[in-house]
Amino acid sequence: MIRALSPYYVTTNLTYANPGAVVCSKYTLTIQVWEGSDQGYYGSDVDTYNITFLNTQEISTTHEININAIIQDYIEFQAPFPNPGDTTQVLDGYNQRWVRTFVKYDSETTEEDVTLDFMTLGYAYGDQGKNYSTTTDDILLIAQDYKVSRNGFFIYPFVADSAQTLTITVLSSPASQLNETYNIAATTDSDNKVQYLWVDLNDTSDDEFVSIVNTNDSTSATSTTVLDIVNECKYTPLDVIFQNKDGASQIFTFFKRQDEEMKVTDKIFETNRGQASAGYHQFVRHNVKAETTITAETGFIDEDNNEVLKQMMLSERIWSYIDGVAIPLNIADKSIKYKTRQNERLVSYTIKFKKSYNEINNI
Repeated sequence: MIRALSPYYVTTNLTYANPGAVVCSKYTLTIQVWEGSDQGYYGSDVDTYNITFLNTQEISTTHEININAIIQDYIEFQAPFPNPGDTTQVLDGYNQRWVRTFVKYDSETTEEDVTLDFMTLGYAYGDQGKNYSTTTDDILLIAQDYKVSRNGFFIYPFVADSAQTLTITVLSSPASQLNETYNIAATTDSDNKVQYLWVDLNDTSDDEFVSIVNTNDSTSATSTTVLDIVNECKYTPLDVIFQNKDGASQIFTFFKRQDEEMKVTDKIFETNRGQASAGYHQFVRHNVKAETTITAETGFIDEDNNEVLKQMMLSERIWSYIDGVAIPLNIADKSIKYKTRQNERLVSYTIKFKKSYNEINNI
């Protein structure tokens, strides 16, 4: 998996067989990007870029070209939202594309060093090196245990294998009100390489936990995610969806107090259209704009969620999801001080968001 928001280098050997070892005088790197089947690189919808390197110094080792600035623009990230009234289900991601590269040396026509992988709008941290692609069990989540609202939902993103099938079971306890099994077919279609299990917690009125077990049908390897269902009596929890480090949608719930504040800006100009006694404005207001901020409290959480909040702070796309409506947000805070049990004993955070639109529609 290519994380296209971080540098991705294609390394090319400058010596090739023709039939003996020959140092090339030039090579052309071809980059192909498309949506759909992994075998669709000869289709009409494939975008192709050619970059030629002139080996004027006759280097015999390797040369690198970073392609992430080219490929990342092919995805406009969108979170998967179900239709209102839908219950627990699996949704396609659509935030992936195939990337194929190859080189041709000098005047040769043979494609060499062919690579093929799918990309997401993920990224690596600064200390993780180039071409970082590691995921844990192909589950695109940060932690394995989450607190969820009784009246909310949970998003479980995962990578569908190209050759092997998966079985995902969802079981709530102790009443087993939610008991579903999903057979995930192997796929080579970019649109469903990343899929989302959308878990509706409204189906678990008598349960306390939900277990999501992902099993590789070939290797029998399993991964388990546990949801701790919380009954919040005083506040209405706020579900926030964000683009995480893997380039997938992830959810985090703020359980406690929320405050909204609107900040207004405007322009004033003076007119002489008439007297104030006749109802005319001498000072006329125009270009009125308003931005709304939402300050939300997490409640007490495990310090493992520090990584979740870190990725939320770094996210380029954030939404709240209220009554089936997605509201685009941006992070208003520019810093976060991480808390631990050792230092604070009880870990909680207050995060400020800003609605990502003007309250007066002007577009």
